Amino acid sequence: MKFNLPAFEQKLKTALSLFDKKAVVELCGQLVDYLNESTVAIPAKSLETMLQQLRKKRMFALMQRVADCCIQTGRQTYKIRRQYAQSLIDQEIFTGALSVLNELKSDTANDTSKEAADEKKEAMGLIGRVYKQLYVNADMPGNTKFAVLLKQAIQHYQAVYSLSPGDSLWHGINLVALLRRAERDKLKLSGFPDAGKVAKEILAIIQDKDSNGKADTWDFATAMEACIALNKGADALSWTNNYILAPYTDAFELGSTLRQLKEVWQLDEKKGIGKQVLPLLQAALLKREGTNIILDTQGFQKQQKEDASYGKNLERVFGTESFKTFEWYMKGKDRCMPVARIGRDKTKGFGTGFIMQGELLHKKLKGQLVLLTNAHVLSNSPAINNGSMLPEDAVVILETINSKTELKLKKLFWSSPAKKLDVSILLFDDTSHAKLKTLIKGIDLYNIAKTLPPADGQQRVYIIGHPAGGTLQISLQDNVFLAQKDPLLHYRTPTVGGSSGSPVFNDAWDLIAIHHAGSPVMKRIDGTRGVYEANEGISMQHIIKTLNKELR
Repeated sequence: MKFNLPAFEQKLKTALSLFDKKAVVELCGQLVDYLNESTVAIPAKSLETMLQQLRKKRMFALMQRVADCCIQTGRQTYKIRRQYAQSLIDQEIFTGALSVLNELKSDTANDTSKEAADEKKEAMGLIGRVYKQLYVNADMPGNTKFAVLLKQAIQHYQAVYSLSPGDSLWHGINLVALLRRAERDKLKLSGFPDAGKVAKEILAIIQDKDSNGKADTWDFATAMEACIALNKGADALSWTNNYILAPYTDAFELGSTLRQLKEVWQLDEKKGIGKQVLPLLQAALLKREGTNIILDTQGFQKQQKEDASYGKNLERVFGTESFKTFEWYMKGKDRCMPVARIGRDKTKGFGTGFIMQGELLHKKLKGQLVLLTNAHVLSNSPAINNGSMLPEDAVVILETINSKTELKLKKLFWSSPAKKLDVSILLFDDTSHAKLKTLIKGIDLYNIAKTLPPADGQQRVYIIGHPAGGTLQISLQDNVFLAQKDPLLHYRTPTVGGSSGSPVFNDAWDLIAIHHAGSPVMKRIDGTRGVYEANEGISMQHIIKTLNKELR
């Protein structure tokens, strides 16, 4: 079996950078086949690097598959065994992870090499992480059975940190976080250091590293946690700013930090230090890829106003760069407001739509607020539009504004069938239109982008909708803009049933399309033959052009 390692590594790196999951799955399959069939050695560093790259993009199942094959074919190092355990932990396969880690701890104890010493520390820390997660997942702070888990986690972190504080900062900050958690959970633990004292030690070490230009991404995150432990809100915010602007802070790091702050530190985005640091981290995560944001719609508008005021403070304190990231985040949240859930009643969605100023679409709609969705969601011809609902049967809800207000439609203004543009423009009845004007007062409705982003493999598009008829989500994972051929746009932004009719945005949060379909075998429109996995939207500019041509 021929296998060109440098070419393979580059292909995998490119596929991961584009979040092309299908390509990554295929490449990992090829690697596993080669490992199983060939006796040719592959440098351990190459295998370790590929496993780390999979982890950074949160592809834990593939990481597990490749690491397991490395071990089974005798291509294992201490680090590969540890990476295998990490893949299990990130999938919450805790018993298996503990077995691997305990064996690794035992094996490295009898090895005097630096690699063994480093991996023993990592194994100890990961054992602590398992017990930490088991305690957090149990969510029963008064139960002595689960208090034992917390104590075991603390013991493992302390054992490493006490031996070499300067080289074990992540162990130390987890020790601090869990000691503070024990205090909040009113657990009396003896024989452990004072959390505040350890936090001060850690902060001093990182301040010294930072002054010498040696602090890295994880140092900034660790310093932020130390400041949280010491109740230094302004300093925590400053380190958060350094963290999100660091060049190697990616989705994996941000996701891990947010999990730690929410699950272990129990920070709340609506109060205290959580109100300061969580929005900034959420903003940074939104600018990366690798997650879907599920929105808590309770008190959404109130939080919008509070966050806007907070964002202006960021600009005064840190300058424009952090403020722009936060401003982008706020604009994305604003774009959620006019997104509508369409169903037969207010409890369950059938599809998604969005509110627009009618005059942006056609002069006859001046002064009207209209609903846009797919023809296969709402039309007057269900038989030719894949079982669409009739407009008079639909209930429209703006979940982020007022989930209790039901809006009803009067008639279909214009529609293009599912096999053409798959779009319907609908008018509200007079009562609902009056309610709608009140609901959206002060809310910016969408701008329509004058041009489409280039399909250069670097651009991202974003969908806001109601997947499976549930609560509102912003789809950010695997959101590469693939190709455009009027009137179609192709992108890999993931969607599921219920997302039909969702607005599609460019990176400036301007409206570029209405989402309508997806397939793992979509016919390519990028100038090459064949199929690919893609979702499909209809260009808003083409919709407007067609509408105005038909209704002169």
